[in-house]
Amino acid sequence: MNFNRYLKRNIMFMLFISFAIILLIINFGVRRFFNQYLEQRILENDMLIVASILELDNESNLSLSNLTALALTNDVYLILYNGQSIIYETNQTTPIANGNSMGGGNGRGMMNKKSPLMSLNKDELIFHQYQVEDARLITDVSIGRLPSTFSKSNENQFLIALNVIFIIGFFISQLFVGIYAKGIATKLSSPVDHFAKALVKIKEKKLIKSEDYRSSFEEFNLLAETLEDLSNNLALQESLRKQLTSDLAHELKNPIAIIRSHIEAFIDGVWAPNEDKLSNCLDETLRMTHLIDDLSELTAVESLQQLSLEKTNLSEFITNKLERFEPIIKDAEIEFELYIAPHLYAFIDQERFTQVLINLVSNAIKFTPKYGKITVSLNTSERTIFFEIKDTGIGIATEDLRHIFERFYRADQLRSQKTGGLGIGLSIVKALCDAHGFSISVKSTIDIGTTFIIQIPLSNY
Repeated sequence: MNFNRYLKRNIMFMLFISFAIILLIINFGVRRFFNQYLEQRILENDMLIVASILELDNESNLSLSNLTALALTNDVYLILYNGQSIIYETNQTTPIANGNSMGGGNGRGMMNKKSPLMSLNKDELIFHQYQVEDARLITDVSIGRLPSTFSKSNENQFLIALNVIFIIGFFISQLFVGIYAKGIATKLSSPVDHFAKALVKIKEKKLIKSEDYRSSFEEFNLLAETLEDLSNNLALQESLRKQLTSDLAHELKNPIAIIRSHIEAFIDGVWAPNEDKLSNCLDETLRMTHLIDDLSELTAVESLQQLSLEKTNLSEFITNKLERFEPIIKDAEIEFELYIAPHLYAFIDQERFTQVLINLVSNAIKFTPKYGKITVSLNTSERTIFFEIKDTGIGIATEDLRHIFERFYRADQLRSQKTGGLGIGLSIVKALCDAHGFSISVKSTIDIGTTFIIQIPLSNY
């Protein structure tokens, strides 16, 4: 289904539905209120007729001639009562000569005129009777009208006229809306077509740029930026996958080559199996085991579904765990400072959080040169514990910071080759922090140092 046509069709359909709803509401409203409006107008006209009769009576001008003129003017049948007696009753068959018609007035001097009431019997009329006060001769006025005055024919005629006007307006508006809908549909569908082509490029493992898919809509621009990030991330993951294959081959090739050469030498009698030679083979075996254990650990951490959380005195826990690093730091001739605020509690999985500590502190030691400095601090602010590990090491380039927690990503390949590993230590740290509900961030400057910051919700006693 073509998106452009679908959009135009739906805009037109919504216009039609809106028009139908408006038409239904108008018809319902007219039928509901038109009769009330008509009755109110008849009542107002009756009051004017009664007032005119009262004026004629008070001026002593009340006569059958004037009354008939008033009846003809307003197209009504009039009967005047004095108590139970009829004192005047208009004769619609009697023409009145020499005058001007004044609807709602006193009807004096009515010109020759015939009324529709002439063809009807008085019994066929609908009468409303009103009491009159402050009159000389009359006590009641009875006003008769044709039944058609009270019928729904007027209402129906009004509705028909109104519906015709709306239908004509609808078709005219359809023309303009159709033109407008075409422009809107084109404006909306054009970026969608571009994004479809962008996705095809991503599928073909090609990079895209958000600038090529800019539009006047902020949402589409955000989508374009997201697609660019997706494209870059997929390219990065593909690069990391290839790098992992290369790194694994490199990391495993050397120990296997060493073990193989030693065993061949033992078999050929070149070397006699002794403690040193066998120790070298064991070291290389342990090195391969360590790499395999790292991969297994990453898989286990990323699939971790539940932690054994317990309320822990972080101040004491971190202080105790860092003691194991004192001999290593001393041998590396690195200055070590510890600033731990007392009695800070949080819910942690102690075994898993120990892994976080070991990975971060080990990295700080690994990348901090001789006579450098490592600072570990623990403090609190606004119900949050801030755990920081800061070093004066080699630092991390700005372009590498956004990828530092991704699997198998290693900043600066030359340095990584010297330090070894597959670049999964920080991935494990990130996964464990996420599992705890902690946030971890990093700040770094090349040749200045790096600071890892973990934010932990503070628990009360």
